[in-house]
Amino acid sequence: DKATSSGTYLMDDFISPRISALQESINTKAESEVSAISAEIERLNEQVEPLVSKFIRTGDASLEESINDIQNELRDLDTELNARLYDIGNQVSSFPQYNSEDLDDNITQYTFYKPIVFRSQNDKSYFRGVVRLGISTDGILTTITASSEQLIKIIAVIAAAAIVLGILGALILASIIVKPINKLVRGVEVIRDTEDKEDLKDHEIIIKTGDELSVLADTVNQMIDNLVEAASANKLLTVGKEVQKKFIPLEEDSTGNKLSTGKEDNENVEFFGYYEGARGVSGDYFDFRKIDDVHYAAIKCDVAGKGVPASLIMVEVATIFLNFFRNRKIVKTKSGKPVPPNISELTYSINDLVEEVGFTGRFAAFTIAIVNSLTGDIFLCNAGDNLVHIFDSSQQKMIIKELPESPASGVFPSDMVRMGKGFVQVKDRLKPGDCLLMFTDGLEEAQRHLRGSDFKVLKPEVTDEERSSMPESVNHDDGFEEFGVWRIQELINTLKAGGQYTLHKYYNPVADESLIFDFSDLEGTIEDIVLACVSVERIFRIYPDPSAGPDDRVRVDKVIVKFLEEHFNQWNVYFSNPLPGKDEDHYITFSHLKEDDQYDDLTVLGISKK
Repeated sequence: DKATSSGTYLMDDFISPRISALQESINTKAESEVSAISAEIERLNEQVEPLVSKFIRTGDASLEESINDIQNELRDLDTELNARLYDIGNQVSSFPQYNSEDLDDNITQYTFYKPIVFRSQNDKSYFRGVVRLGISTDGILTTITASSEQLIKIIAVIAAAAIVLGILGALILASIIVKPINKLVRGVEVIRDTEDKEDLKDHEIIIKTGDELSVLADTVNQMIDNLVEAASANKLLTVGKEVQKKFIPLEEDSTGNKLSTGKEDNENVEFFGYYEGARGVSGDYFDFRKIDDVHYAAIKCDVAGKGVPASLIMVEVATIFLNFFRNRKIVKTKSGKPVPPNISELTYSINDLVEEVGFTGRFAAFTIAIVNSLTGDIFLCNAGDNLVHIFDSSQQKMIIKELPESPASGVFPSDMVRMGKGFVQVKDRLKPGDCLLMFTDGLEEAQRHLRGSDFKVLKPEVTDEERSSMPESVNHDDGFEEFGVWRIQELINTLKAGGQYTLHKYYNPVADESLIFDFSDLEGTIEDIVLACVSVERIFRIYPDPSAGPDDRVRVDKVIVKFLEEHFNQWNVYFSNPLPGKDEDHYITFSHLKEDDQYDDLTVLGISKK
């Protein structure tokens, strides 16, 4: 330590090496923030000094107001200058670094220091020195240690008491709560393990503790009653669906139950249809029937919506169709040329009935066909379904033909429809080898979720360029992909060519997955086409999530199982866990597999000319 002239005292300690950098930092910051204020103060001082001298010499009262204004401005500037210098110099540091939350037992001596900052006239330096304050943490550490030891003793006593009370409480709870809980668990397990929930009719969980457990048991009992009612209602819906299937020309098993496929095959023409209903009753329907030795009538119908109203409309359409062709004979001209029935009038009859019933928002879209099996002549009439999908044997590819546009049946009264283009009957011809395919939107609008590599549903953000490079069937905004007509066309073209079809899923969680269908050994019949469409659609919705367990199950029609087993190259990867079932069952259930829901009925009808 040493004293210097001009009242300055210099101290040399372990903080001294930091002084130079601190001084430079403060002077630089002060120069940046207050130099303009200092310059203004200097200017005002220079301005006021001659005014004061003149006022003293002359006593001129007019100078007093000017002097006061300048002095007021000087006071404001000086106040602002001091405030800014206070902020600049308001920094307290210590050596060593002091942390009140993490005191070091080995370091007990700290020196705190704070810079002194003020302005001196005609001096560009603002840093004037450092104030130091030394402290010791010995007393603080001693107090903390003593308090910690006392706190540990108190905690140990409380913990011991808590353990004792906990053991006693557990014993009491075991007798009061655990026993009723176990009883409740066993009752819920019975619910879980009962496949037919109607068998739970007499099942009741009785707990009379008078507390929340008793309330919970009563709630579960109410749930049981609801399950029994729901199971009963579901059986009624199942019966309703079976009644619906009675109107569809499907094959039957030995007990008279309808299967999922139906066909008619002769030397000139082949009909093949597939129907797989979604949950509950709905309005999809197809039919084909022989009118005479040569002519056949066919219909494919899709009623808007689901549930009982849709099924009732479907039954009405089916009834009118059946009645129209029952005992109907083909009229011939004098030259012996057959005159097909006027299916345009049949379409009007269906429209009248559906419109008169008046179900709000319900209508039926359908296509009716009359086929001459010898010549291949086909007469078509549609209501709201004007696209016909045909495999053209001359072009060896699928094409789409447009029928005259018309409203769906039930939307407008027939008189109003006749005022427009009406329901028009048109003629076409199926050449040998041509195949006509009619399907409802349950096939082309089948959906799968877009998924990331973690198999979670995603809604990817894409650029306009990326969006335009993908088919319209990919909906990025809602996070799903539709099967699409373009896939149906591609797979049929591949099948008819006897090639291998690769199903590509956009945003497939399984990287580089190849889903290959080998059609090389198929003859390309209409049955092959229909089963291929339905089978590929099923794989489109199924995904092998690694997290799938024994409770994750997929139920597949045996007809489709057989087709996939023979033609799907990745069969063993997907369907390696079949569950045992009865021989008479028409479905096989596979575990460790997941699928996106089938929202609409799968209804496909194909006609081929030989």
